Amino acid sequence: MHYGSATIKNALEAGQVEDAVMPSHTIKSSGRIVGAVPLAAAAEQFEMLARKGGDPAELDRLRIRMVKLFSRSLWPQSQFNKGLTHGYDYFSKRYPFISG
Repeated sequence: MHYGSATIKNALEAGQVEDAVMPSHTIKSSGRIVGAVPLAAAAEQFEMLARKGGDPAELDRLRIRMVKLFSRSLWPQSQFNKGLTHGYDYFSKRYPFISG
């Protein structure tokens, strides 16, 4: 998200709203793929408004919302690692040929 958010922020600061459309579209699609529905919805709002050449202040508000929603969409790394370890342990016990 950092790349997309930085690109969007730079486009808004430069007054080039049209340059923010594709990154917001990418964030919308990616959010839908991974199940980050609130993030995808905010990105969709941003994209639609940007395509219409919407108000820069409203676009920036939506950009900030996307950044906040993105950070809430991430698993803490410790939980992610725990899930991976648990999954490997489960499958290696159930299917010993997986562990080599």
